[in-house]
Order: sequence, then C-alpha cells, then structure tokens
Amino acid sequence: MGRFVPALAAALIASAANAETLATAERRVAVMGTSLDVAVRAPAREDALASSEIAIAEVRRVEDLLTTWRGR
Repeated sequence: MGRFVPALAAALIASAANAETLATAERRVAVMGTSLDVAVRAPAREDALASSEIAIAEVRRVEDLLTTWRGR
C-alpha cells in the first residue's frame, strides 16, 4: 500500500486544484469474486492510467494474501 497512498493523494490534490482540465481514467476489473470500479482524475490521462494501475495492483496484492480459492 506504500505506493498507492501518495498516488491517490496526488490525484485528489490535482482534482481540487483544477477540476476542469483533468483527464479521467475509469477501469473495471474482476477481483475478490466481484468487480471493482476505479476512477482516477489527473492532469494527464497517462498519469490517471498509471495511478489506476497502482490502485488495482494493490487490490490484487491484498487479494493474493487473503484468497482461499487459489493454491499458493
């Protein structure tokens, strides 16, 4: 979770600073037996996509720790 919090904080600060010029990256992924919707706003679409990747990777990391459905 170490990388997720700064990326999220940066996205939130950018959102508050200038909401009209922000790009949004929206993603839907299957995790933990359900779907996860992630929406990230950032000054550039590439930044929003990168932040969404970090968030999804963290959720998948936690899923790997908690799952009882797959062999370890």
